[in-house]
Amino acid sequence: MLVSVTIDATKLKYYQIAPITFGLMVVVLAIDWMLFSRQSKRLPNIIQSSETNANPHRIKRKTLQLAFMLLGFMTVVSLVDAWIGKGYLFAVVLTIIPFALLFSSIIKKRKQYIAVSVPHWKERTRQLSNYMCLFLSAGFFVDMLLATNSMQPIQAFIVSISDHAIWVYCVIGLYFLITALCGFHPLVSLALLVSMMAPVIHELPALPIAIMLIVAGTSTVMFSPFNVSVSLLADLMKINPYRITRWNIWFASLYISMGIACAAIITVIFYT
Repeated sequence: MLVSVTIDATKLKYYQIAPITFGLMVVVLAIDWMLFSRQSKRLPNIIQSSETNANPHRIKRKTLQLAFMLLGFMTVVSLVDAWIGKGYLFAVVLTIIPFALLFSSIIKKRKQYIAVSVPHWKERTRQLSNYMCLFLSAGFFVDMLLATNSMQPIQAFIVSISDHAIWVYCVIGLYFLITALCGFHPLVSLALLVSMMAPVIHELPALPIAIMLIVAGTSTVMFSPFNVSVSLLADLMKINPYRITRWNIWFASLYISMGIACAAIITVIFYT
């Protein structure tokens, strides 16, 4: 959803954003892996190794299937988006079911896919009213904030620094940090920020702005005490969510800083 809203807001294509965000993901994963490796050496009992009967060849084959499926799906969605021109999210909605049926047929699992997905579809459809209330209330909240000019000072500040793109990237990162700690869902924060940036968003470098919106928006998954992932982890560990926030906010800040640095480098190389 974050990527779809970002693509529609910046008028970019998925293939323009994907290589850079994927590269950032690999770098951040490597840093996280390195940090955890050092921690696990000091505390070797963090992970208890267990004997498994997993077939490495089967795991490799399934991983390649998953990678092929994801690449194929993104390609088809991008083509549908370019053909229809109604937005990236709309293209995903149109494509996902036909593509899933086609791919399950290719790997000869269509009967199993239908047997699993149809009951799951019926069960989840009954719970859609929760999401309807969530997004209706979120949309009403964003519209009323903009209609009452409550965010006018922030919008004026963003417009005033729009000539200095790097400052805008820093403001985006700080904005998501603050709103996440205040309990805003990243989609609500993104919708509100895109609305405030509307006067200048198309005058700013599109690709760096898209990278910052995605990086800063996804970083909230690590530290926001109101996020589902942090809440579930806190419940499993029987600790306060704010304790996980204290642990993870520094790594999330590093992730945002890397996004700012990447956006600044792209701006200097391609937009100056």
